[in-house]
Amino acid sequence: MARILASAHLLALLAVLAGLVAVPAADAAGIHPRLLAVPVPTVAGPLTGGLRGHPFMGLLHVPHGFVEEEYLVSGTARPFYGPSVLAQRPVAGTDRLPPLPYTTRIIVVRPSSAARSNGTAVVTWENVTFGHDIDEWFDIGRQVVADGYTYVDADVQLASEAALKAFDPVRYAAVNIPDDAYPYDIYSQVAQALRHRTSVRSTPRRHVLDFAASQSGYAIDQYLTAVQPFVQHVFDGFIDAVANGPDHHTDRPVIRMLSEDEIDGSSASPDARNYRQWEIAGSAHGNLADFRYVRPPAFRSISLESVTSSERAGVSF
Repeated sequence: MARILASAHLLALLAVLAGLVAVPAADAAGIHPRLLAVPVPTVAGPLTGGLRGHPFMGLLHVPHGFVEEEYLVSGTARPFYGPSVLAQRPVAGTDRLPPLPYTTRIIVVRPSSAARSNGTAVVTWENVTFGHDIDEWFDIGRQVVADGYTYVDADVQLASEAALKAFDPVRYAAVNIPDDAYPYDIYSQVAQALRHRTSVRSTPRRHVLDFAASQSGYAIDQYLTAVQPFVQHVFDGFIDAVANGPDHHTDRPVIRMLSEDEIDGSSASPDARNYRQWEIAGSAHGNLADFRYVRPPAFRSISLESVTSSERAGVSF
């Protein structure tokens, strides 16, 4: 529970910091001249139909005053490479891979009325530790509802594609994530779509924040190391939860939140202008409340035989 409450308050704090931080001068298109531009992808939807008629691992209960929609995001993604930059597995010759087309899905939970929106989207990198998507609604959903955020789950890794097509091969027939060298650019393009007037309903967002935890938090560490310094900055701030890593000295605010399970001395960077590390006493990497949230949508979306023993037991780890 401590992790959940801390995550919610950090989201509000990060939104404030994102509005205050100074950024490098940009050209007329909003792109710093030394950084690679992030393309605006094509967005199609909201999705309907398919064999199941609802999103894979979507919310069981959409809060009053909000709507849940699912979209396909398509474009051409660049590979990124470097020491440990790939989240799931190394790929030989990544530096020689070409840009490739992709299509993925996102789930958007947004205020049904523009008047209730705070103009900020928070994007989560779907965690695929269990071989399928695990969202972060249980960490920050209450803050999303209370303050009118737009919440976005982004599928960017190969494991997401396999699980989606196993669940509904009709609804997700077009999904194509070419390789685990490409998630970082796909993630950037999802954020870029939210900043523009695309097919994602409602108005463009003034700020786009990242929230990533555990396996996804490690991926964001690599994003901040090997991607953020070289591409247009489409995220205004980052929360990196229950994942060890350094202060990346970026010009965007980064908050690292650690439970007692990660406090091993490997994340020892002092606080800096755009970096804060919070260590939450009495918290766990994953707790009973987490699994009580994950189990019901997993049982709805996946056959019981495919749900991991940890999910079935609902135990802390």
